[in-house]
Amino acid sequence: MDRDREDLADDERGPAEVAEWERIAQLLAATGGTYDPKADAVVQDELAAEAEREREKQMEDDKRRHSVDRYLPA
Repeated sequence: MDRDREDLADDERGPAEVAEWERIAQLLAATGGTYDPKADAVVQDELAAEAEREREKQMEDDKRRHSVDRYLPA
């Protein structure tokens, strides 16, 4: 871990954070342009996974609501 990231050494997320910054730096070096999260496959995968989790949660909530509604008087 280099000097400008020493503050992350004791943080449990430190190594992952440093690795992510290194990955972004390599991506920028490879493209020679500005960083665009829309073009970053890792970011897009994370967003897709988050959207899927939210969709599953919504389906579970709807299912739970439907099962409760069956037992409520009309």
